[in-house]
Amino acid sequence: MITEHQWSMETLKTPWKDALSFLVRPLIAGQPYDYRTEHDLHRAVSGTLGNAGVRFAHEFALTSTERIDFISRGVGIEVKTTGTIAEVGAQLRRYGNTGRLSALMLVTTCAEHRRVPVHGYGVPTAIIHVYAWRRWWA
Repeated sequence: MITEHQWSMETLKTPWKDALSFLVRPLIAGQPYDYRTEHDLHRAVSGTLGNAGVRFAHEFALTSTERIDFISRGVGIEVKTTGTIAEVGAQLRRYGNTGRLSALMLVTTCAEHRRVPVHGYGVPTAIIHVYAWRRWWA
């Protein structure tokens, strides 16, 4: 899970990440997220960004076959709750190489995804691990 302080330290080490703060700060403030399915988490992220006044599109078509979860100001946001490092990396690579994004952000509840590489996607990429409660019941 990332905290406000950790994000501030990240932007000191890697100044370009400050350009993502308009998205990251509301996402951090929205923690903890409560979800049962990835679709529920999409709704929670959508509500958090909307409440913060961030304009975005949901399920944005990058190509005829590639659709990213959210896009705002050219930054693509992919929300993940499952998947292997290889699967997630391949998906980010496809999205980053479309030429339609200025940056890419993976928002994940999966601790393993913190090990997804942040390079090699054709655009600057950040991994944001958010704190969430996964409900196993309806």
